[in-house]
Amino acid sequence: MSHEPILKYERLGGYLPTLLKEDAISCLAVHINYICVGTYNGNVILLHLDGTFIQRLHHHSKKVNDLHIDETGQHIASCSDDGTVAIYTLFSSFSTASSQSSSKSSNIGEINIYNYYNAIYCVRFQEKYSFRRERIFACGGLTGQFSINRKGWILDKELTIHEGEGPIQCIQWKHNLVAWANDWGVKVYNVDQEQPITFVERPQLCPPLELSRCQLIWLSDHQLIVAWAHTIKIVSLDLTQSHSEANSGAKSSTDNLQRKFSGAFGSKSVGKVTAVISLNYFIAGISAWNEEFLCVLGYRPPREKQSDALETDYPLPEMHIIGIDGMSISSVRLPLRGHVRLRASDYKMSSLRYTISTSNKRNCQWQFDHSDDTQQEERIASAYEAALGCVTYLCTPKDVILCRVRGIKDRVQWALDRQHFRKAVYVALEDPNALKDFAYSYANVLELYLSALITQEKFQEAADEINRLFNGKEFNALWEKYVYIFAQRNQLSAIAKYVPTLTNERLPNAQYEMILRHFLENDPEKLVQVLRKWPKPKYERVKEENDSESPYFQEREEPLYDAFRWIRELEAVVRQRRILEVDTDAISMETACILEPLAELYSSTGQYDQALRIYLTQGTLCFSKEHVFKLISEHQLWALVDTKVANLVQLDTSLAVKLFVTQLEHFPIVQTAKQLEPQEKILLEYLHQLWMEQSSVYNCERYTQIHDMQVALYVKYAPDSLLTFLRGNFFISLEKVYRLCDTHVPPLWEAMICLLSRMGQERKALELILTQLQDLQQAIQFSQKDARLWDYLIELSLSSSEMMQFLLEAAAKHHVDPILLLTKIPVDMELDHLKQTLIEILATYKLQLDLCCHCLKSFQVDRMELMRKQVRCYGQRWDHRSRSLHGNRLYKRSFACTNAATASTGRVWRSISKCGSLEPCNKRSGAFFVINFQCQSEPKSKLQNLIFSLNFISFGTADALTD
Repeated sequence: MSHEPILKYERLGGYLPTLLKEDAISCLAVHINYICVGTYNGNVILLHLDGTFIQRLHHHSKKVNDLHIDETGQHIASCSDDGTVAIYTLFSSFSTASSQSSSKSSNIGEINIYNYYNAIYCVRFQEKYSFRRERIFACGGLTGQFSINRKGWILDKELTIHEGEGPIQCIQWKHNLVAWANDWGVKVYNVDQEQPITFVERPQLCPPLELSRCQLIWLSDHQLIVAWAHTIKIVSLDLTQSHSEANSGAKSSTDNLQRKFSGAFGSKSVGKVTAVISLNYFIAGISAWNEEFLCVLGYRPPREKQSDALETDYPLPEMHIIGIDGMSISSVRLPLRGHVRLRASDYKMSSLRYTISTSNKRNCQWQFDHSDDTQQEERIASAYEAALGCVTYLCTPKDVILCRVRGIKDRVQWALDRQHFRKAVYVALEDPNALKDFAYSYANVLELYLSALITQEKFQEAADEINRLFNGKEFNALWEKYVYIFAQRNQLSAIAKYVPTLTNERLPNAQYEMILRHFLENDPEKLVQVLRKWPKPKYERVKEENDSESPYFQEREEPLYDAFRWIRELEAVVRQRRILEVDTDAISMETACILEPLAELYSSTGQYDQALRIYLTQGTLCFSKEHVFKLISEHQLWALVDTKVANLVQLDTSLAVKLFVTQLEHFPIVQTAKQLEPQEKILLEYLHQLWMEQSSVYNCERYTQIHDMQVALYVKYAPDSLLTFLRGNFFISLEKVYRLCDTHVPPLWEAMICLLSRMGQERKALELILTQLQDLQQAIQFSQKDARLWDYLIELSLSSSEMMQFLLEAAAKHHVDPILLLTKIPVDMELDHLKQTLIEILATYKLQLDLCCHCLKSFQVDRMELMRKQVRCYGQRWDHRSRSLHGNRLYKRSFACTNAATASTGRVWRSISKCGSLEPCNKRSGAFFVINFQCQSEPKSKLQNLIFSLNFISFGTADALTD
């Protein structure tokens, strides 16, 4: 499968056909506003971008070899075989010419002509030439001299940078760096620092200048592309190294520069060839779109035909788009005029880049083909985005070709020619207005695409595309057309869900009626889905005069369909089907499929009672169970369902139970439980959810009878959930429940143990744990809080050495005194690993004591530090308006009291100083000290005394543990 080309090629017209009759083109330069063409007769001709004539400049007597236009378009440089370089100033007033150049007056401004007496092959302005105080251009030619001319306000300075290595073929500037090519290779020079940068050697087996020229392009500030013969080299420059060398040494003079330059490039090179791309054709021209993609004009030399050695085959020039890695993306052969007589050096390429807006970029997204080579498609898409805003002019002596990105029309035409209708649609969708003057409008392209899908019977895909592409009121006619087309193919089910229903995009009512008719006859189950998706008919109730009991509906807005007519029709269909059914008590599936859309129509017209009646009648055959409960809640239909608990449960048990539990004011517990008694499992589920979610309301003496019923249901259907209920309920009969659990097969021992514990029969409960559950761990947890139960547990365990061993291991972990256990062990009982068990018990007990002591000591330190801070704070506040000496005295007394209090523990303090007294006050296990400071302050002082209370924990226990 061939990929879509990126570029389109147009032959430039206008004045060019007239020019080519009497002359031939030798070079070309482009600007965003005009084109500049050089000819073999020495003319420089200015043209509009479409080729129309502007101005002819004739200041050379021989062939014009090169042209260059500065960024502003106000200056043009041309060079010729006659050895002259002409600098034209456009649209500016006459300025004084330099003494080294001859000045001629022209209607386009100042023209400066520089004579070098030998053929000049190339000339280039330095970047931002118009904005510089010292304007610089570089040129070179046949003699091999590379010269830089500096044009100042008064004088022009000319400096020969290099010579003696063959003719200069190409020059390119980048800021203060200039690169040029001669027979030896490519050199880069820093004009500001006056020092060489790097040297790139000429490829081997390279043809002479007459056959193939070197092409130079600056890819970025530090990357240079050197395209020569069949090789592309990418050179990276390390400008930081160049700057450091320039700053370390002093500036050399011009004479020294000439001697230094001849051997400098090998030793002072700061450039590195990072990539080399080898091609199987000669490079006649090159343009860089960005740092990833290149546009290359390829030239293949003539070759003899294999069939006839006397005839020669002249291949057409080729335009290649390649990646920076050398991978080919696309290639096109160009039928240029007179290509059989041309060499690679006769082709010239000049590129122009202009900025495009973000919106235009969004309108130029690449649409992928449905091909297996997705990677290549992605590369083509990236290259297409890189080419946006880039225009390339290709010229030969008798032809000028404009190369630019293919527009919407071109891409749509290409896709239609190959019947890629989907791609044509999505390309046109980027900018439908671009097809105004095209053979096909956007609507025509859409119809071609949809017709192809329908012909292939891809109805669902066609419906999806219609929904995606038909946006807006202007597509109503197409909507109407394709709804009829789908109806003719009996495929309305595919497009029905997409039909527009907004007020400003509505179709004729007949089409909506047609869709409903289709579903009623072919797919009744989906009829209700369509009715719910479409907007409800908006009606309002209006009461007749003198008849408040018979309201009727008045239409508020024109609906999509006549709801009342459809209600009558569906009622007739239901009656007809019920007559044909054998079992009149049961509803068939076919009838249920009609009843549900009928209920939906009742709801849409406000007849909610009729709709709910149908839903409850359907029972399990109802397809919209959640919709029923939502209808009840939204429209407050509680009065219609409070006695229909069984019907709601039949619809959906979980939703019904949830409704009963959350709406207790509408579904009282006693009445709801009574209606659910015949269905015991559902009743248990209801009561269980009631207990879990509404226990604050349900757990009361009022519902004791229901609690007993719930216990019986737990025992019968869910014994595992009984224990949770017993632990939280306080209104059940414990003896009755115990008998119920005891008679169950097997007995519910966990519940019985819980009940015995609540009845105060802990010993019997403990016996059940040991005998029936045989869970000693549970027995320990059950009895550890009661010393009498623990003694009873030890008595029950004396008969088994395994139980005593387990009790010893668990004693330390459950804070039980191991001495009590050891003293009761019979003398003749043998215990395994008794010594090791005792060591572990003692080690664990000692660890607990150590942790307790260290915690108490840490608490003492923190307490003392906090007390000091608090006393110091009170002392400073006390002395706010008093003398500082008095404040210091207060702090010292307070600190003395603190030291005295912590020096001794367990004593009764009487007095400690003249300034205060200490009185003990017992409070639980600690001592509460009240220190009363009687301060000798001034009479006017607001604070007369300070009562400071410190709550100390007694340290007698800690001391004992430490001892």
